[in-house]
Amino acid sequence: MPDTNRIGWRPIETSPRDRVIPVLLWMPFRIDNPAFGGARGAMFIGVWGDSCWVDISYSEPLGEPSHWMPLPELPKYTQKTGNPNQAIAAEVLEAASGRAGAPSDRRGVS
Repeated sequence: MPDTNRIGWRPIETSPRDRVIPVLLWMPFRIDNPAFGGARGAMFIGVWGDSCWVDISYSEPLGEPSHWMPLPELPKYTQKTGNPNQAIAAEVLEAASGRAGAPSDRRGVS
């Protein structure tokens, strides 16, 4: 298991490949394209699919990322934020990554 306590970009060979844990991926551009404003690459949030990385926003296969980084913890729900959906999203992510049980129903929490 990769060391998730270390901060910074890590080689893609050390990434989790369990189809559950989303990570931040760095995709270097293979061409110098002025349309991208001189950027050397792009970041995506993805998960490992059957045989490739998949962008979680579009469920589309990605190319070949060179590096990855764990995502930060989600903000915790508090009465002050007033957003119960934030709590549900945090619980779903925790359950998906195996850190907690099934998400509870917090609709109606004000």
